[in-house]
Amino acid sequence: MRKELGASERKALEDILRDIDPKREYYQLFPSPDEKQGGNLYQVSKQYVVEDLTITAPSLTIENGSISLHAAVKLANKFYPRDKFKTGHMHDVMCQHLFKIADALPGLRYHRSGKIFELILGPFQNANKKKVLSRFFPTELNDIGAVNLNFTLTPKLGENVFNINTVVKVQEQQLSGPFILAVRCDINNRKLAESLEPRDIKSVWISADQLIEKHLGDILDVDSELGGTHGLPESL
Repeated sequence: MRKELGASERKALEDILRDIDPKREYYQLFPSPDEKQGGNLYQVSKQYVVEDLTITAPSLTIENGSISLHAAVKLANKFYPRDKFKTGHMHDVMCQHLFKIADALPGLRYHRSGKIFELILGPFQNANKKKVLSRFFPTELNDIGAVNLNFTLTPKLGENVFNINTVVKVQEQQLSGPFILAVRCDINNRKLAESLEPRDIKSVWISADQLIEKHLGDILDVDSELGGTHGLPESL
């Protein structure tokens, strides 16, 4: 897309986001004009109140080649605002936001759409490691101390083929101690389009909702069964 955003583009983006979100439900913390944001061209954040904590998380990220809208589905034991992965109520709003954002970036077109589901599962007791990891592997797992697994499925839904890129990491602070499972699933349309219209983007999101339930159903079941808590931030 581009390597940087000009001052006028950043100002136009902030004006548009404040206009489409007057109650600041999605976009709350804007970058200063000269703020450096690592590898991101532009990032806006939102704060979530979870029990006695305030958690700050991205709500919009623009990178070189992609735009992501983020929404927390579950933090600790609190859902935002529906159960599990049922986020269809957000599709119209998020799609409207995407095309409003495009108004501030001349020449922008969307070629691929998708959803990224990120989960932190656990903590699990070490004795349950085999049971948890067996949802991903069919082999002997008791002696595994760390996992960094990356795989892609290409299921067909209707007439369309999708990518499901999944990254799984096991993290434990002490050998044979409790561990957590970090899972990231990126679901998108496999065939690039010349320019996606709003109805095309929403169609991909609806398909992603259907695919994620089947893809991660087993691991969410074991998380609930063994007493873990999971967070499901989602990017569109």
